[in-house]
Amino acid sequence: MKRNYRTLAGLFGTAVFLATALTAAVSPAAVAAPALGSARTSTDSSAAPDLTKALQQQATADVSAAARKICYAAHVQNIGWQLQQCDGGIAGTIGKSLRIEALNVAATGTSTLCGRGYVQNIGWQAWQCGGDTQVLTLGTTGQGLRLEAVQLSIESGTICGQAHVQDIGWQRQVCAAGPDMQIGTIGQSLRMEAVLLFVA
Repeated sequence: MKRNYRTLAGLFGTAVFLATALTAAVSPAAVAAPALGSARTSTDSSAAPDLTKALQQQATADVSAAARKICYAAHVQNIGWQLQQCDGGIAGTIGKSLRIEALNVAATGTSTLCGRGYVQNIGWQAWQCGGDTQVLTLGTTGQGLRLEAVQLSIESGTICGQAHVQDIGWQRQVCAAGPDMQIGTIGQSLRMEAVLLFVA
């Protein structure tokens, strides 16, 4: 009986140890990862994806004439332009320590979309604005500079975003109706590694 008790106690102790080790191994970033949208497989590409076509396909799929849509694509270190994402899909990479260098963004149903990027060694870029389906390029390509933050503004509706940042993981979701919505960090020299955006 004593032997059985010791065996059970030993098994229980092992189970507690394993549970503790597994809990410690799970990073807060992994736990906090958003469940919005569905990530699409990234692909090497020398040319940026056609966001206008993606928006037209999105609009065709939604019968609501007032539907707001946003599509975006990330230019990532060592990868180049990835496939476009729309309405909550994840652009960039997670767990690979790769910087986003540029972000192409276009929207429809928002009247006007404005944006600017905060870039390593440059700081805030000039604001860009465009109408429906007009593509804005935030950040740089071919210079090896990390995109650290992004500000976006729409004339009609609410825009939301979330960034996965070096040494931080997923930041909290930020939404703004009309005025500037900002994701990422400023003055901390941290790269954005992944982003998601959606409009309502």
